[in-house]
Amino acid sequence: MSLAGDTVLFHLANGLARKRGGAAAQPKRRRLLLGDQSIDLWLRTYGGDLFVFHEVFLDGCYQVPAAWGRDVRTVVDLGANVGFTTLYFAKSFPNARFVCVEPDPHNACVLRRNVSWLGGRVRVLEGAVSDQAGEALFDSSEYSWGGKLLQQGHGTGRAVRCFTMDEIIDACDLDAIDVLKVDIEGAEEQLFRARHEWLSRVKLIVIELHGGYSIERFQQDVAEHGFRVLPPGGGYGNQMVFAVRSDLLSAQPQAA
Repeated sequence: MSLAGDTVLFHLANGLARKRGGAAAQPKRRRLLLGDQSIDLWLRTYGGDLFVFHEVFLDGCYQVPAAWGRDVRTVVDLGANVGFTTLYFAKSFPNARFVCVEPDPHNACVLRRNVSWLGGRVRVLEGAVSDQAGEALFDSSEYSWGGKLLQQGHGTGRAVRCFTMDEIIDACDLDAIDVLKVDIEGAEEQLFRARHEWLSRVKLIVIELHGGYSIERFQQDVAEHGFRVLPPGGGYGNQMVFAVRSDLLSAQPQAA
């Protein structure tokens, strides 16, 4: 069955209010043409993977202006889910290596399958990013893309490993992070409001903000490291919130 057929069945089930399987559902193999290469793509046709597939590949929500992507060598994907954004970036940045961080074990299993063709260019860390190392409770009861860390004493979930950005940088031997993608379902405020000297290594942040963490508050948290925050729909064509180093921004012309 094609991805188009999967999509029809998914919307039919969704219209009938049937949530089948969620993150634990068995993935199905499809073929995806990525540039000039045909690869195996694994996804669960119910539970949310198709939402993410359409958002990433058809809507192009993570598109980075070409002028900013010419020299990308390192991409860190926080909240990598099943790897669709990493695959999209692999097409955009053919010389990059990738670090994928994902706390949900079911998602991480599919993620490893989807990025396996990248070989030594990719490292998967199964865990959540946080401002503190250790363990935290993770709620994966919603759609596969909606899992989130729980505040201490609030709710029930599975225990997951938490990595700080410093741990990720050290474990993966990162001198610089050219693109940092962040979609961590509300934990971004905790991440960016904590000590973040590690931001000095980052050139471009592509982030989805949740809850009460506004663009203005995000700008306040990253401004001291020389970032300018660009809201979606601006003159640069970005669909997500971008935070760009001022030197990179001033060196590149604004998109038409």
